Amino acid sequence: ALTHFVGTYKAQGFGEIKIMMENNILFAVLPTFKFQLEHLSFNSFRLKGTKEFKDVFNPEFNIQFVNDTNGNISHLELYSQKEPIEFKRE
Repeated sequence: ALTHFVGTYKAQGFGEIKIMMENNILFAVLPTFKFQLEHLSFNSFRLKGTKEFKDVFNPEFNIQFVNDTNGNISHLELYSQKEPIEFKRE
C-alpha cells in the first residue's frame, strides 16, 4: 500500500521532505515546492513537477525508499547530486 511511504523525512543541512497522499497519489512536499511521485519500480519514484512549475523549472530527481531489517521504511534517498542525500524517517 502506498500509505506506508507517507511520513516526514529529514536530512541535516537539507531540511525535510514530507511524503503525503491525496486521492491515492503520492506527493513529496519540500519547503517551497510540491512534486508528484511517479512510480518507477518497487520503492523507486521520480519527482514530477506539478502544475505550479509550468515549464520554467522541472527537475527530474529520483527517490528511493529504503527498508530496515524488519521491512519498515527507515529512510529515503534523494538522487539529485553525484551521491544520494539520505533523509531519515521521523
